[in-house]
This record gives sequence, C-alpha cells and structure tokens, in this order.
Amino acid sequence: MVKAYLRYVFNKTAGLVTGHSSNIIYYDNMIISGNSQYVLILDIKTGEVVQTLYENNKNSEVTSLAISVTNATKQHNVILAAGFADGDVILWNWEDFSYKCNLNGHKSNVSHIQFNDDGTQLITGSGDTSIIVWDILGEQPLYKLAGHKNAITDLFYYKYQENEFTTHEFILSTSKDGLFKLWDMSISSSVQTISSLSNEVWNMTFYKKEKTILLGTNNDEIVILKFAPSFDPVTNQKKFIEHVGNYKKQSFQRPIQMEFNQSQEYLFLMTNDKTVEIYKILSDEENKKKQKRKQKKLKKKEEKMEIEGKEEEEEVEGEELIKESLFTERIQYHTTFHFQKKLRSFTFYNQVQKGKRNHNLFAVSYHNNNMELYEFQVNQNSYLEQKMNQDYNRLGHRQAIRALAVSDNDALIASGGGESLKLWSSEDLQSVRTFETGHITAVRFLPRNRFFIAADKEGTIYLVDIPKGDIIQTIQNAHEASIWSIDYHESPHGYESIVIITGGADRKLKFWELILNSETKLLELQELKTLYMSEEVLCAKFAPNGYHYAVSLLDQSIIINFSDSDKLFLTFYGHKLPVLSFDISSDNALLLSGSADKNVKLWGMDYGNCHKSIFAHQDAITCVKFVKDTHYFFTASKDRTVKYWDGDTYQLVMQFDECLGEVWTLAVSSIGDFFVTGSGDRLIRMWKQNKDQVFVQEEEEKRMEKMMIEDYTEEQLKREGEESHKQILQKQNMEVGEVIKKKFENLKYGEEIMAAIDQAEELRDQYVDYENQLVYYEKNKHILKELKEPEKPNLQTLQNLSIPEYVLFVIGKIKTIELENSLKFVHVSYIEKILYYLNFYVENNINTELASRILFFILKSHETHILNSKKLVKLLINIQKHLRQNISKERDTIGMNLCGIQMIQNDLKSRKTDDIFSDDIFSKRSTLF
Repeated sequence: MVKAYLRYVFNKTAGLVTGHSSNIIYYDNMIISGNSQYVLILDIKTGEVVQTLYENNKNSEVTSLAISVTNATKQHNVILAAGFADGDVILWNWEDFSYKCNLNGHKSNVSHIQFNDDGTQLITGSGDTSIIVWDILGEQPLYKLAGHKNAITDLFYYKYQENEFTTHEFILSTSKDGLFKLWDMSISSSVQTISSLSNEVWNMTFYKKEKTILLGTNNDEIVILKFAPSFDPVTNQKKFIEHVGNYKKQSFQRPIQMEFNQSQEYLFLMTNDKTVEIYKILSDEENKKKQKRKQKKLKKKEEKMEIEGKEEEEEVEGEELIKESLFTERIQYHTTFHFQKKLRSFTFYNQVQKGKRNHNLFAVSYHNNNMELYEFQVNQNSYLEQKMNQDYNRLGHRQAIRALAVSDNDALIASGGGESLKLWSSEDLQSVRTFETGHITAVRFLPRNRFFIAADKEGTIYLVDIPKGDIIQTIQNAHEASIWSIDYHESPHGYESIVIITGGADRKLKFWELILNSETKLLELQELKTLYMSEEVLCAKFAPNGYHYAVSLLDQSIIINFSDSDKLFLTFYGHKLPVLSFDISSDNALLLSGSADKNVKLWGMDYGNCHKSIFAHQDAITCVKFVKDTHYFFTASKDRTVKYWDGDTYQLVMQFDECLGEVWTLAVSSIGDFFVTGSGDRLIRMWKQNKDQVFVQEEEEKRMEKMMIEDYTEEQLKREGEESHKQILQKQNMEVGEVIKKKFENLKYGEEIMAAIDQAEELRDQYVDYENQLVYYEKNKHILKELKEPEKPNLQTLQNLSIPEYVLFVIGKIKTIELENSLKFVHVSYIEKILYYLNFYVENNINTELASRILFFILKSHETHILNSKKLVKLLINIQKHLRQNISKERDTIGMNLCGIQMIQNDLKSRKTDDIFSDDIFSKRSTLF
C-alpha cells in the first residue's frame, strides 16, 4: 500500500514592514508597501497591519506599487497594482482586497507603474527597456513601446488640453540610457526625445502649475524641461518639450525619488547618501522680491564698474541675467534632512486634525525593513524642521532572522535577529514583545513556557521573563566569542534539576543551572562547569532521554558524550564540511545532521553507523529538525528552500519554495501541525498542516514536470520567440509591437486546447459511426432479428455540450490575458480545425467577442499559411460574412443599452435625485446615520 502524508500549506507571514526593492504609497489613511512577494496594507493611526496581499505560487519580489487615485475614481473601483521582479503585474480591488487579474508581458522587473486619469489603462515600465500599455477592463495589453536602450526608471501620464475640442494623451518616460522620451498614445509612437548628455536619468517629477518637468540624473544637476508645444522651423515638425536649463543640487549621489508636496510649495529630493534635500518653489510675490534684490545689486555693481571703467562687461552680464529661465530663478535650496539609515522611498500623506487638513506629513521607508513617519514644520527662521511622529520597529526585524523557537504549548514563537529578540503569537503572528539585544544567534524556551534564554554573537546570554516582559538577567562574556547553540534538559542523567548547555566559537562547552536568587527572589543562571573542545562548537544538544549529549565541531565531526561522566560514547565522521545543525529523534534511535556540504546524514545512536546519506539541497544546509515522536524531518538551506522528508524511507515528501532569502533557521510545533522559518529577507513564514493527503510519487512528478517546462520555456521560447520578435522590430525600425511572454502555464493551456479538439474529433467520429450503424440497423432490423440497436455516444464526456460548444468552452476558460500566448503553443494543424469551429460559432452567433478575439490572433499569426490554402480562404470569406452581421448586432445592442442608461441618468437629474451610477450617493448616505 502506498504511504500517504498530510500536506503542509503556506498559512501566513510576519515581520513585514517595507522591502528594499519597492516604493511605498499612501491612500485612505493607509501606507502600502511591498516586501518580498507580499503587499502590506498598514493603518497609519493604529500602526497595525490591516491586510497582507499575495498570490499563491508567486515567488518573486515586489518591485513597484501604484494605486488608481484619479479624477474618475467615483466612476471606477480603486485598483491597487503591484509589479514584480519576474515582470508580472498583479491587480487587486481596493474595496475588498480581492484578486482581480495578473498581467504578464515584461521579461524583467517592473520598475514603474502609472495609471491614466480615468483608471481604465495601466502603463508599466520595466528593466527589459520596454513600456506596455494595458487595458484594465479587458485585462489585456494594448501595445508595447520599444525605444529605450536601457532599463526604464520612471513614467508619467499627462493629459494635455490643446483647445476646447482637442485633447492629447502623452507618456513621459526616463531611462538609464540617458534619454527622456515623449510618447503620443493616440499614435503609439515617440514624438520627441531629449538627451541628458550621457547621464543616467533615474527619476522625474512634474510641476503642474508651470508645466515643468524636472529630471534627476546621476550627477549633481537637475535637468529642467518645459512642456511648451511649438513649431520647429529647422525640422519642420511640431515640438512639445524644450530644454530650459539645469539646476545644481547639493549632493553628488544619484537621486532615489523626487516629488513635490501636495501644495507644490516644496520639492523633496531623496538621494543615495541618506539625505532628503528640500527645495522651495518661490511664489510670484517672492520671485518679484528676489528679482528686485538682484536689480539693486546689479545697479550697485554698475556704479562700481563705471568708476573702474568696465561698463561693457557689465552690460553683457546684465543681458545674461535677463535671459535666465524663470523656473530656475524660482527654485531655491531650502534645507536638508539627514537620516541614519539607507533610504528607499517616501510618500506624502494627509492627516485630518480638528477639521483641517495638514499637508506637512510624510513617511520614509528604509532598506532594513523599517519605516518612519515624520512631520515637517516651518520654524521661526522660516526653515523646515523634521520631527518623528511614529516608527514601526516592533513590526519586524531589521536584519536576517538567525534563531527561532516554539514554546511547548505552541502558543508563542521567539525570534532573534541582528538587533533584537521578539515574541510572536502563533495564532495570528502578531508581535507581543520586543527586547533590544545584540545579534542573536540562538534562542530556546524553558519548561512551562514562562522563561526563555537567548545568546548573541558577543558571547552574552539573556534570561527573559515572559509574563513580566523583561530581561531579568544578562550575563556578559558568558563565552569569549560567539555562542552558536543553546539547549536544555529537565533532568539529564547525573543531575537533579534543569541543565542548560551552551557552545560557542571559543571552543568551550558550558553547563548552567537555574537557581533562585535569595535577595532578588528571581531566577538566575549559574555556571556549573566548562568543557574545552578541540575545535569551535557549532551545535550542542541533549538526547531526549538525557543519557547523552551531542556536539558538532568545526572539524566536520560529531561527538556524543555521556551526560553524567562527560566521557566519549561515539564519534561520527563522514561530512566533508562542518555540521551546522543536527537533531535527535524522540525515541533516541536516530541522529540527523545537516552540513555545509549540502548533505543530510542519518546516524544510528546505538552503534554510530550511517544509515543514509542524502544530497538534499543546492547550498549549505543551515537547520534540520525532527517532528516530535516521528522520524519525519525538515531541512532548511541557503538555497532558499525548505524540504520535508521521511526518515524511514529516505524519501522527499514535499518542497517549499516560498522563501526569497537564505533560510537560516526553522522551528516545528510540539505535535508537528505547523512549522515556521526565519530567513535572510527578515520574514517569519508559517506553514500549517491540513487534511489533504500527499503521495510522494505525485509530488515528484509535479516537481519534474515543472522543471522540464521551465527549462523549455526559458531556453527554447526565449530564443525562438523573444529574440525573433526583437529582430523584427529592429528590421522594421518600429517603436510599437505586440506583447510576447510565454510561460509554462501557457503551454499547459495550449495542450488543453489540443486535447479538447482531439476529444471532440473523437466523439464526432463516434457519432458518424453511430449514424452509419443506425441507418444499417433501420434497414435490416426486420430481416436480422438478432441485430441490436447501436448505442448513442455519451455527451457527458463533453459536459453535455455540443462538440463545437465544448471546444469554445475549453478556450473560454483561459484568462483573457493568457489567451493569445496560449494559442501560440497550438500546432498549425489544430489551428485549421479551430477555424472550422469558428465558422460554426459565427453562423450560430455564439460568443461573438471570444470568436472575434481568436480569429484576430489566427489571422495575425498564421496569415501566410491560410492564404496558401484555397479551402481556408473560402472558409474565411464565409466567416467574414456572418461575423460582420453579428458584430453589427452587438454594436446596436450596446448602443441601445447606453442610450437607455443615459435616459435614466437624465431622468434622475431632472428629478434632482442622487445619481445611482455614482459613488457619491454612498458617501452622502453614510453621513445620515
């Protein structure tokens, strides 16, 4: 009988604040940030995490965020968009945080996202140098813009009202290639390009009052452009942008983000040297005063020059002053905010206080998984001052998590990072306590879950009282170097109380006991003895029965000693690199070791023989744990994976790939119903066991299939599809093209379409045979009495649909965004069959929209093949005849519906009734209750 296991599924994560690769944005009293593959919604007032958004099986980092806060938000639902490192863009509905769709078209990280004014289109820029414009309602790409030669760094959508009847929609883009481009969305092409003289352009911002564009480059200058449509007599073409001038900034480091505050009074420029430079934009009155002061200075200089006989030179100087740009005169350096940590992003937010809106608030995110809220105010000297309002240190660790432990009752989880100890509730993974410490390397709960101990890299041991929420004892220099391991036993052989064992890089193994201090009436750790090892101690543990303790050393060996006499019992040799972690099974039968040589070994605790050696991971194994009372075990590695094994059959049961950082530690609950991991991306992840059964062979087949398909799509399709597409664009000198990105999901969908056609064709042949047999039966049933009536084919295999309808049903299940890329995997012979099915659909007016979409793709991709076949050409002529009629009917129906809706709206307005098609009615209704 095949052995079955219970499945572990990803449950939740903790420690999220901000990531080092994503920006932060503000909306509706919430701060939205991206960390690893998760999008975090944080309430500003309470400082609590409201929602964590993620898509299953998405193991890519969030790189960009945007929200559709537009003038048309009342007509359309607010949408949150997140771009990922693999080129995908995922959309969620803000109202209920429900998943909307996944837009995949980029081949590299999504660097910037921008919505248009009415929130119906999405513009994305990527590290693959392309810009894609998406139709959000149709969930499909409209076109792809290819003109830059390096990664896109920033995008801006601008709607220009030329006159009362003419409106232009533009996309402004910047890139590391040093170019600024203006794209006209009506013609899907670039209409103007401006170079920044070989300097990389990292970001831009738009000053709406004067239609001025500011570009941040990697030198000490801000490039200033003016949106001023004019006619260029040299090129005989219309010109939209002109270069006004440059402005020197204070820092020579590249700008990370550049943005005006809500009132557009100040320009905030975040740089790579931990500063935010503030520039004041002078008002008209302030600018006039400044010009008057300059004129006074100029007159004084003229008088002085007349005396010295230098009138001509000063006249030229005065002319140059007059020619200076108006905006370069209006921008003025104000002050600089300094920070202690590396900055990543900032956003302004509004806070209502006593009925007034305060615009002087902003949030800053750092590279170390932290965020702070600041308030800036004008002081008596008319300068801005920053004041911290709130920080979110308690929500997560600043550095990699190196130690984890679960309490005996599974209620609490303790984690240790580079700066603190934290306690979490295992129920909801909310932070309970935070203790400021050194760089924690080991942590362990003591019996009855009231105390836990921890150790750090400096050799310090901490004893923490959980109910009091305080560190009751700190032992400085408990070891002379880093402490790598802590373990305890309630009553090991030869002792009468709880004994704690610690091992470190100082080659010492120390034993401690808990005593009650007679003066303070508090528990304390007291050293019992010290053993000197030949090498550094990497891990130390007591056997569950307390008769032995095991120690792994830097010389790749594991030694087992008797607890009472400390005499050597066994020595394990076999690993080629040091054993970083080991564990002993509950029945004291097996010792499990994980090493930096990527191997896991199972040893017998009776004779010390190696039962099995498994090449388990692609990088060093950092932690191994047995599930209590079983021989099942988990392994964690620096290759960012966690694996679940059966120690009796030596088989891999499950593999978990959700971690995006090196997995340094893991902990398993007392009954094995959940486990948690701590990784280099500073996050704690939890998996819980459910009642679904897992079979080893099925899981292995899934892993192999995924590997094969990924290899195929990455190597073959990139070479055949993407490179050929780029060559076509280069040959034709085109800036616009179709979006091509084939994934292994598309291959599966393509196979499903071909399988559905094969199934339909097979059933059609069965029907032909059935009809022939039926005719033969009707003719000969009176002659041949033994002749039986033929059985009618069963339509249940096609879900009780007709043969053509079933094929359309299978194609219709594919997402709109995936349809064209999936049809690319369908063989030409099947494409011909699909055309015959399309003819049936249009003749019977079945799903005209889907049929038109499929037909358009086939004509675009297989035009040459179709034109060379007379049968297919005749078929297309018939399809065209019926399709035109169907589309005309659909257009008339939509037009009639629109007219009906407009009549209802006009009727409601004439009655002065709230518009039921606007969200205003809901905001008004809420004020009545």
